[in-house]
Amino acid sequence: MKTVLFFRHAKSDWDAPYRGDHERPLAGRGRKAADTMGRWLAARGPVPDRILCSTARRTVQTLMRAVTAGDWDSSVRFYRKLYGATPELLLETIREQPDHLSCVMLLGHQPTLSMTVTLLSGQETGHFPTAAVACVQVPVHSWADAAFGAGRLLWLQRPREL
Repeated sequence: MKTVLFFRHAKSDWDAPYRGDHERPLAGRGRKAADTMGRWLAARGPVPDRILCSTARRTVQTLMRAVTAGDWDSSVRFYRKLYGATPELLLETIREQPDHLSCVMLLGHQPTLSMTVTLLSGQETGHFPTAAVACVQVPVHSWADAAFGAGRLLWLQRPREL
């Protein structure tokens, strides 16, 4: 059994100076939410073995704050291709992971995250706000066997609900 966590970046600051969308930073509210979700996931579990993170500034900042607040001991891989990715590309990235990992996290963007959760689990997520985390269980022994429709959405945690 494998577990995939889908973590949407926290609230970004549209008023901050930045050169392009890829460089947009977190807002104050986003920094607090990333900290909250990091601590919450550490207490609730599972903490990911590996995090696959978009290279956008707001996703990297979300990652660093959540990891620090929750004291996670996860390996991290940064992928430019996760910025603006499709659900098919996310699934391909999941399938590339080594089988000794039992839980991976994708830290990225909307609408791709909620679309991928829906396709993987066959269940609609509903509203997937910034800093939300969804947990999908996939009944496979090898990541290479992960497929759309094979998983089950276990939960979706929104930071506002904490």
